[in-house]
Amino acid sequence: MPVCIREFTDDDVIPFFDAVRESVSHVSPWLPWCKEGYAISDAQNWVEGSRFEWNHETDYRFVIYDDQSGVFLGSVAINDIDYFKRSATLGYWVRRSALRKGVAKSASELALVFAFDEIRLERVFIDILPGNVASKKVAHHFVKHPDNPEEITIQFNEKDTLAHRYVVERAPFMNSISADLESLHI
Repeated sequence: MPVCIREFTDDDVIPFFDAVRESVSHVSPWLPWCKEGYAISDAQNWVEGSRFEWNHETDYRFVIYDDQSGVFLGSVAINDIDYFKRSATLGYWVRRSALRKGVAKSASELALVFAFDEIRLERVFIDILPGNVASKKVAHHFVKHPDNPEEITIQFNEKDTLAHRYVVERAPFMNSISADLESLHI
């Protein structure tokens, strides 16, 4: 599936909402905002927030879409940016109907190119809760030592929670990418 990423626009509210609603059962254990009661107003706030954060260079949330059909497939983001340390985190989710097609891997690769090439970061962290096997598989594509993640504590559902941190380093990643940079529509 040819995957592209781009900034959110106002036209993404309904496709985003539909993708979230389709995906509650498999996304909600890992992303608490994705819940049964997710409303169109939540999607509107997300899109508006995405554009605000992008314009202020504090968070870069991307739409993942199928380049041939234009179908909204999910979202990938570079957030928690620390310009002083030249680091950030990467997060992603894919709608149910697009699972197991390489969408998260392809979109993450494009977002990492953006992080390293456009923002000039040196490292990007992928923090994954234990049990999130699908996200772990994606992270393994981008790190040198996938079997040795750092254990960290993150806030999840307002509680301190153990997570595994994978570190993607700029130089090794940029030397190994296979992404078609034309798929990065910024």
